[in-house]
Parts: sequence; structure tokens; C-alpha cells
Amino acid sequence: MHDSALYPPNCDWLGDELVGQVVERGRLSSNLVTNSANSSTSKTTPWGLKANAIYEHNAFKHGPEGPVQRGKASSNHKRQSPAANKASQHVENSIDNDELEVRKRNRENKARYRKNRRDKAIEYEKHIRLLQEEIQSLERRRQLIASGVPAKSTVWNVVPEFFRLFRYGVKEPVETTQRLARKDHVQLDFLRKTMAPDLICNTECGVEALVEHLTCVSNAFQDLETRLVRLEGDTDDCVVATTLTTCTITNTVLQYACPHLVSEKKGWSRHVTRLLGQHISIRGVTRFHWDIEDELVTRIVYEADLLTPLLQILGTLEDVSWVFAKSLHTPGCTFASGFTSSTSISKAELL
Repeated sequence: MHDSALYPPNCDWLGDELVGQVVERGRLSSNLVTNSANSSTSKTTPWGLKANAIYEHNAFKHGPEGPVQRGKASSNHKRQSPAANKASQHVENSIDNDELEVRKRNRENKARYRKNRRDKAIEYEKHIRLLQEEIQSLERRRQLIASGVPAKSTVWNVVPEFFRLFRYGVKEPVETTQRLARKDHVQLDFLRKTMAPDLICNTECGVEALVEHLTCVSNAFQDLETRLVRLEGDTDDCVVATTLTTCTITNTVLQYACPHLVSEKKGWSRHVTRLLGQHISIRGVTRFHWDIEDELVTRIVYEADLLTPLLQILGTLEDVSWVFAKSLHTPGCTFASGFTSSTSISKAELL
């Protein structure tokens, strides 16, 4: 018996011939599939395994290029590192931020588009108003040309000039005597040149009465605007001017035309509340009578419809009648007899 580490205890049983016939066996994979079950040419090992099955198992285990080193994962099944996860998360966050930025830009573009449309609509409305005024002016010129108006002063060129100069009332509210004394005043110069000295304006007489009336109206209705809408010939010595007057009802207007509403403390104060701040449009008709020989306006008759806008505001005829019951103003926009000479209010008193 050999007493050495180089010889195992059962070395007598393991001869060279027996050891040389040993074939290495490997662990078969559970999913190993062989196609040689029915093959009659495959060789069988002494342990009952077919040679080709062992070969396929070794090829499956080691691969075509040799054995695979343990501890190294396959390239197709690498486990991602924390740095890779962080990079992936950063990419996803970047994509989300890009989507939010795109949505924000879309909202801003839509808001800018809507604003541009609104601005264009407002601009178009302004241009439309200007075009309408220009059309009316051209229509009046066409009427003058079609009627064969001569170049000299006639009622057809005096009336449009009158409404152009007094579109916003009297510009400088000073005393009537001072007005008539100023020769450089454009409005007064026009009245002196085109109106007869004995001019009749509704129930008043004289150019001074007309100036005083226009002054009182300008003081009370500080945002007054009168536009000439149409000019038509009635007779050879008379033309009819259709106008549209706009103004705002203020406390000054009520003190001027309806003092009984302002002084009334109980019962009818609701009328004042409903009228204050209302913007009204008054349609009127003015007739200018012309003296062909003297080429001067001899008579002016003005009437307007103040009843309709007040009825739209107050709602009932009873309330409208109460407003005009003690008013110094009639539904036809005319003043009571002697109003301008006895009850005119200076601008200082109104302010």
C-alpha cells in the first residue's frame, strides 16, 4: 500500500485501462432538444447517452467559440447601472418639458391670433364710420352738383357750412355782446354774413337770439355733436336738413332742462337715477328759408324727436309725461317762450 498523497486509497482498483475509458459527463440542460431520437446512425455511449446529444450539450454549454467565463453577464441581458437610469430619466424629463413648451407656445399663438382679430375688427369699424361720413359728404356734393348750384353763396352751400361750424356747438362760451363785437370769430362771422338781421329762429327773433340759444345748449350739453345726415330741397327758397344729435344726460343737463327733477327729493327721484349717464341719439329736421334776392337765411325752424329716446329709457309714457310736465324743454326739442333770455345759465354756474 502506498502511503503518499499522490496515490488515492483505492488506486489498486483504478487501473490505467479503466481510467482511460472514462468519458466526461456534463449536466444536461432541461431544455436540450435533440433531433436524433429516431436516428439509427447515432452512437450510444456506455452510459446510455447518445454521442450527438453529448456534443450538442457541450456546444450549448460552451458555445461555438469556447467556454463562457462565469461571472460575466451576456451582452443582451446587461443590468442597467444607476448612471444609465439617471440618464434615461433625464431624457424622459426633457421630452415632457418639450411637450409643455410646445403647448405653451400654442396657447400664446392662439391668444395672439384672437387679439389680432379683435384689433382688426375695431379698426375695420373705425374705417367703416369714416367711410360712411365720407359717403355722406360726397352725397351732399353730388346733390349740389346735380342741382346746378352756382359758385356764389346759396342755401345749398350755406347750410352744410352752418352744420360744419356748429357741429360741436359754440366753441367759446362768452357773453353774447362780446361775441358780436369780435370780428375775428369764425362762427359769428359766418352768421353775420349768411343770416338776415331780422332772422326768425323758431319763436325767437334776431341773430343774437340764435347765438344765445346755441350758447345755452353748448353750456348744458358739453359733449353735444350734431351731424348732417341728408339735405333735400323743399321749395325753391327752402331746404330741409336731416340731422342726428348725440349727447349724454348729466346732472347739468337735468338742471338746465328739467330743474323740477333735480329739486324733487321724494317720490320721483327714480327718474333722475334712470336718466343720469344715458347716451341718447336725437333725430331732427331743420328748415332753412332763403331770400334769393338778398342771399340770406331769413328763417330757421328746428324740430326733433326727444320723446322716443326718453321712452326707451323710462319705459312708460306716464314717466315721460312727468319729465316734460314742468320741463323747460318740449318733446320737440324747443324751449319755452322767452327761455333763453330769462333762464340761461352761465358756464360758471353750471360748473
